[in-house]
Amino acid sequence: MPNMRKLLLTLTLALPALPAVAQSARGAAPTTPRTAMKNVLIDRFTVPVAAAAEFVPRLKLAGQQLRTQPGLVRYAVYESAAAADGQRVFVTVAVWASEQAIQQAKAAMQAAHQQAGGTPAELYARLHITLERGSYSEIEWP
Repeated sequence: MPNMRKLLLTLTLALPALPAVAQSARGAAPTTPRTAMKNVLIDRFTVPVAAAAEFVPRLKLAGQQLRTQPGLVRYAVYESAAAADGQRVFVTVAVWASEQAIQQAKAAMQAAHQQAGGTPAELYARLHITLERGSYSEIEWP
């Protein structure tokens, strides 16, 4: 799985930059400003197949709430096929305009979870879901 994560991360970070690289190679000015720095949060959820029926609607709801947050540039969810070990893997990629936008969204999401009466950590523990979280900065390619 580490190679798949590395490939997914590489694709996620590189694909948006390809048009600018192609234009730059032809001599045209890049379409993206060189000073734009984006923060990327990548979460990898390993979910028992039996827990997916409860987890997926919660993941969709969280995505809907995230999409209302200021500073969110892009949000995507990826799913693997069920593995032989009875686990499904979901990967979310959230690209944010700034660290400040991330912190504001975290506060808003925590308030929404408290209002709903439960935290994600409690859900993950009850359903035996593991979460691997990574925080990355988009890098500039020449």
